[in-house]
Order: sequence, then C-alpha cells, then structure tokens
Amino acid sequence: MDREVKGKVVVVTGAANGLGLAMVTSFLNQGVKLAILLDMDEQKGEESLTNLKQKFESDRAVFYNI
Repeated sequence: MDREVKGKVVVVTGAANGLGLAMVTSFLNQGVKLAILLDMDEQKGEESLTNLKQKFESDRAVFYNI
C-alpha cells in the first residue's frame, strides 16, 4: 500500500484543534495538494485555518463547518 500523501487531497474531521489539527499540520508538511478541515466549532476552525495559511504561506487548506 502506498502511504505517500504528497500531491493528494486529505479530509480530516475534528480538525480545528488537538489531534485533528496536528494531523493536518503533518499532512501539509508532507506536501498534500489540499487539506480539507471539518469541525463543528466554526470559530476555532476559522482561526486554525488562518494560522495554517500563515504558517505554510499557501491556500492548500480549506475549512468547512459541519
């Protein structure tokens, strides 16, 4: 099984903080094409997305409130 994530799209639930956010950060470090963050906490999700965009200087992450 190919576990390489570079150039792929990932979807992470519970991504606004904690383990989910750590996974998104790791995936972005590994070069994913796009990280889709899903979370019920809209405010925290938007804050996390802003921080990720600044840290990685890119728009490779999007947030959706679920």
